[in-house]
Amino acid sequence: MDQSTVSVIQPSFLPWRGYFQIISASNVFVLYDDVQYDKHGWRNRNRIKTHVGPHWITVPVITKGRMGQAIRDAEINPTIDWQRKILGSVKQAYRKAPFFDAYYPWLEKRLEKAYRFLCDLDEDLTRDICGFLRIDIPIRRASELGLRSEDRVERLVEICQVLGARHYISGPSARAYLGEAEPFRAHGIRITFQDYSGLPQYPQLYPPFEPQVSILDYLFCCGTADPFGNSRVLQRAS
Repeated sequence: MDQSTVSVIQPSFLPWRGYFQIISASNVFVLYDDVQYDKHGWRNRNRIKTHVGPHWITVPVITKGRMGQAIRDAEINPTIDWQRKILGSVKQAYRKAPFFDAYYPWLEKRLEKAYRFLCDLDEDLTRDICGFLRIDIPIRRASELGLRSEDRVERLVEICQVLGARHYISGPSARAYLGEAEPFRAHGIRITFQDYSGLPQYPQLYPPFEPQVSILDYLFCCGTADPFGNSRVLQRAS
């Protein structure tokens, strides 16, 4: 099995289109589940597009007394009826979308499953959506790879080494701490940074176009037809 190109991203709740563009450019994708959970990040929430603009949908997570917990250990708060609220918001926003009837039953069934850990929910949703988009690559968890390094750059290098990858795809925001990517080059690993600028616009229900929304928006509005267009996948190889 070809594992020559790897990408590593933290688990996210119904992430945006660019998340899946990175996965589609990889031979193996790693969910970075053993790093610290960020309370106000994308692990447990995302945005959908409504007639009054973007709207947050959120899975409540238990954080009190759990500062510093890893993503894999973050538990969903079972005392809050979050599923009904999210599904109601999604139905209100997208019930008139062309592909609403094709994907809403899947979302409803998935969210109504009794998950204890957020990471399990995020992983299953990601796997489902990869299937819809015909992205057929292995998905691994970092916590299963036996990593030893504590340095965040060296850990990424170690993931590549464990998987036998010679090419690492990074999101553009990581350039700030990856710098000149010398640790990768020192181990013979090429690194490239994703370029999202070429992602094409698509028909949305409520103009003007808003790119920073959950992949749900694309699925409901367009189905699975050509989500990434002819946009450039990578830029600035090192």
